[in-house]
Amino acid sequence: MFIFSRPSEDMPYSPPRVARIEMVAWDESFSIGNPLIDAEHQEILRLLNLLYEDWHLGASRFDILALHDELVANFDLHFANEEEMLVRYRCPRLADHVAEHLKLAVELHDMGQSLFSCEQDEGEAQLTAFLRKMLIGHVRTFDAVLKDCVPE
Repeated sequence: MFIFSRPSEDMPYSPPRVARIEMVAWDESFSIGNPLIDAEHQEILRLLNLLYEDWHLGASRFDILALHDELVANFDLHFANEEEMLVRYRCPRLADHVAEHLKLAVELHDMGQSLFSCEQDEGEAQLTAFLRKMLIGHVRTFDAVLKDCVPE
């Protein structure tokens, strides 16, 4: 369980860590035009890039698992927000969208379970394939419907 607290005034702000090695950088072509959803997509991409970098550089198992857990929590929150918008604005293909979220969530969970039982190249291939599926397969296909039915 994560416990979040506000930084005190005497605690300096520390910006989120950004990967130096990115599989994919954020591009406006990934934008669906909704500030909340776009910000969540950017955060998920940042975390996927960090996971890739840490895996590539051989970070500790603990660090990679903690980052994977953070990624799963962000996915869960994002999917809940997206699904709430789909229902609120009566967007088409709700059942298909929810089913796709479930498939991605299961795949992300399975990937986290298998990362440490595979070789370096195989792990990087899994991360790369998942990122492509999430950004190109999901954001550009399923989330594109949000552009048409959710106000900015």
